[in-house]
Amino acid sequence: MADLPVAETTGPRPLAISPLERAAGLVVGLEPGAPPLPPPVPGLSPRGALEAEVLDALRHPPCLVTFSGGRDSSAMLALATSVARKEGLALPLPVTLRFPLVDTSHEADWQAQVIRHLDLDDWVRLDLDDEIDCVGPLAREMFDRHGLLWPFNAHFLLLPLRAAAGGSLVTGIGGDEVLSPSDRLQTTLALTRRRPLRRRDFRRVLGAVAPTVVRKAVLRRQPAPGFPWLRPAADREYAGKLVAYDAAAPLRWDGQIRRHFWPSRYVQVARSSFAAMAAGEGTRVVHPFMEPSVLAAFAGDGGMVGFVSRDEAMRTLFGDLLPEDVLTRSSKAMFDGAFWNRHCREFASAWDGSGVDLDIVDPNALAATWATDPPDARSYLLLQSAWLGQRDRSGTGRG
Repeated sequence: MADLPVAETTGPRPLAISPLERAAGLVVGLEPGAPPLPPPVPGLSPRGALEAEVLDALRHPPCLVTFSGGRDSSAMLALATSVARKEGLALPLPVTLRFPLVDTSHEADWQAQVIRHLDLDDWVRLDLDDEIDCVGPLAREMFDRHGLLWPFNAHFLLLPLRAAAGGSLVTGIGGDEVLSPSDRLQTTLALTRRRPLRRRDFRRVLGAVAPTVVRKAVLRRQPAPGFPWLRPAADREYAGKLVAYDAAAPLRWDGQIRRHFWPSRYVQVARSSFAAMAAGEGTRVVHPFMEPSVLAAFAGDGGMVGFVSRDEAMRTLFGDLLPEDVLTRSSKAMFDGAFWNRHCREFASAWDGSGVDLDIVDPNALAATWATDPPDARSYLLLQSAWLGQRDRSGTGRG
């Protein structure tokens, strides 16, 4: 199947998504064109780097902050509020999308607690029904302007970007990845003697320092995530790309940030998608957890080990800004019901198997996936792709 056309836009162009990535719903590997991270600024701590990014956004009002009530968005709202008061700037405006009909998305109590704690009076709350369905009204607007974007839920930002038109929008995107412990935490703790060496550590350490080719061989023997709707050859190809990426991960946490996370297609494609959308709405968008200066500061400060726990990261960075129960909460809202809504269900139930690359995708297995409740979210990008393909073939036009 040929690549889908990208709508003519002004401003930055989003990075392309390969047919295999489109089918798997996930981008993988390193982006060859990613610029290197700058060296850390001497004396600039991670908190200071975060504050500098937020300050720049506050200096371009109106400054809105996407706010779900989760830890990362609460941290960004608290930080922006603190910086604004310190600098005598207009307070940031939290903007929250709410989905009354999606039970798993409800965060009202956490949201109210944070707003009270920060003593904020203004708060934009938008109650939505099926507007952010994967092929609903907002997604279609995004397709018309930019074509198919990754991640599949990029259109989630359209309304906040629009509310901040002419100003800036701050998000908490990237917090989960940057503030969570490394997959190799136990190995680095043992190597740095921050905990006693145990017998089982020797095998772990040997694996961590082994050549990439050896790590690839080990990873190939482990269970792969698997995509039931991919043809076997495509499933193996994607698994191979994932193994190659994981096997190349540096042992040190700072190396992971510099040479594995920042140049990853995960980061670079997402940033390019959001930048294109922001330009289309006349808004500056800032993702402090994914900005180069902040990642450079994290890498410079974190050294070999990085954060030992998510709670430690939150307390270290934002302990003076938020209540302890917000810093350490473990629950998280889920929005699958908002993305897989009426429009998706109608399309999936009537889908004729067209609009997908049959060399990569098994349409019967994909239809079975979409018939589950809820479907595997990794298939949502493929549904968007199939919807676009069907629309273009039918000649029904945009909208």
